[in-house]
Amino acid sequence: MTMLSLIKSTDDMPPVIHEVGWRLRKPITPEAYRRDVAYAGEMGLNTYWWSGEDRNGRVMSIAWITTGERGALLSAYEIQEA
Repeated sequence: MTMLSLIKSTDDMPPVIHEVGWRLRKPITPEAYRRDVAYAGEMGLNTYWWSGEDRNGRVMSIAWITTGERGALLSAYEIQEA
């Protein structure tokens, strides 16, 4: 499993990461994100990534983790440069 790169921006600021859900949007640290993705890998869960731009043209990535066979969403993350 590969992990979405959390490269620092040109001004050495870490990315802004939000864990998101139906009625959830909370900031988390890059370390917490890495820990969640590593745990998902240990549990054999599926991890997916998409990279593109938000509505304002800023670079953004989305990561989400699903269960095995049925693919039920367990967690999702929005990642943007600071």
